[in-house]
Amino acid sequence: MLRFPAVAAGGVRWSVLGVAFAKKYEEKLDARAVGAPSAFDAVHRLLWPHFVVVNPAEKEDPLIYAADDVVMTARSGFAGTWPGYYKELHDLVSLCGGSHRGVTWLLASQIKRLSGKRSGKFAEGASWDYYMADGRVARIRHMKRLLALLLELR
Repeated sequence: MLRFPAVAAGGVRWSVLGVAFAKKYEEKLDARAVGAPSAFDAVHRLLWPHFVVVNPAEKEDPLIYAADDVVMTARSGFAGTWPGYYKELHDLVSLCGGSHRGVTWLLASQIKRLSGKRSGKFAEGASWDYYMADGRVARIRHMKRLLALLLELR
């Protein structure tokens, strides 16, 4: 679930999770196979309290999102924790950035080094394999693209 950036804002549909699951494991994601009468019940049994359903009325295709405490901690390689990465970036700019005419800034080339000094997740590289909202796989391999995606997601 944390490979979906949408899990932090807006949510991920069970059906989209099923598409990604089938691509990765070559097996259908079936709520009944795990002993749940519906997808809603499967989410509650398997993922609660870290992930919750936004719309419990939609039992067969619920919208799932992650709890705030899950996404606010940046985890290497997990695009669903982008709010944690964004917070880390904000903190780096606030603490280490320069100021000119009321604007605080930080060169992108300094982010990885400064993050490493603070044991941050940016120091571990700007590489994400993640799922887009429709279940397709996307990849980021460069800091510039990661920064652009963070700005897009916020």
